[in-house]
Amino acid sequence: VHNTDILHKIDKIRFFICSSFLLYANSLSLLIKQDSHEKLTHFLTKKLVVTEEKLEDALLLVDEKAALQVIPAGYAYVSGNAELTEELLQKYGTRLYIGGDLQLVPESTELLPGLEGLEVAKDVLLTKRQLETFRNIGAKFKNIVVTKGKTVKNKINVTLDPSVLEDAPDGIEFRNCVMVRVAPEVGCEKIRSDVEFHNCVSIFCGPEQKTAVEAVSKNVVEISDNENDMKGGINSLEQRLGDGLSGKSAAGGRVISADQYVL
Repeated sequence: VHNTDILHKIDKIRFFICSSFLLYANSLSLLIKQDSHEKLTHFLTKKLVVTEEKLEDALLLVDEKAALQVIPAGYAYVSGNAELTEELLQKYGTRLYIGGDLQLVPESTELLPGLEGLEVAKDVLLTKRQLETFRNIGAKFKNIVVTKGKTVKNKINVTLDPSVLEDAPDGIEFRNCVMVRVAPEVGCEKIRSDVEFHNCVSIFCGPEQKTAVEAVSKNVVEISDNENDMKGGINSLEQRLGDGLSGKSAAGGRVISADQYVL
């Protein structure tokens, strides 16, 4: 709910229902002023986002069940998930409150020491190389999630070979891919330490690689060490999954591999 929506209706309506409400300082001052001689406006909301200096006044507008997300004084509020980039700092400054997850990209490493303050409402996603630098800035956050440095996603047919790993010194993850082939030259130790598979349909590898691939796979439909399947490629995959790749029903059902699927 945006404050402009509320302020246009505040003279006629005194009760609002919303899932999340962000209240800026200037809007709050106007609400309190208008309500000083009347019945107080009230919001039924699951979450209230408010600046620290206006917290006491804002509590008059919601009930005790509302979850509070308090923005420290002098911090800029960034709604939802964000990536730490030069563009973000130019827009919001060096004191940031991130309302969702914060993703550290390669350029983030050099930007971290320049932050004067950082609070993240949810998780911080970063690589092992960035972990020490991030801990040194004294940020507040919910969880740290260590990720691979490179992500390959939404590919129909992709191959993991030594050259791919050389271009990804912080590791690599394959996400939402239909078919991933693991070249025989990729060792099991390298797979366990530098590779992850998420929400893929089929992964083809050698028999000696299968255990390692299974250990780093999440929500993968099939892991095959059958050489004939690998040679068959996409045609073999379509035969085994029916019309799943095109989204059509197969064997009375539907094949789906995704981070999120809404019926």
